[in-house]
Amino acid sequence: MTDEESKSVLKLLDGHVGRLREQGFDSVLIFCTKSDDKNGTRFWEQGGGNYLARYGQASLWVEEQKQIQCKKEVE
Repeated sequence: MTDEESKSVLKLLDGHVGRLREQGFDSVLIFCTKSDDKNGTRFWEQGGGNYLARYGQASLWVEEQKQIQCKKEVE
């Protein structure tokens, strides 16, 4: 993926963040990845709105995923 393609992805994400914010969401946080044989895995994140809400939601999600994974390993 070229730098130009990466900029295009960020523009796409900015658009989605903006549209969701226009619908009244206080905060939006998008993480996405794309893999290819040439560049490996690339990742992007884009967000808007209340920083503390985004940070808190992401933190809660990570902890929830850890708990789910631990339960799977025990079973």
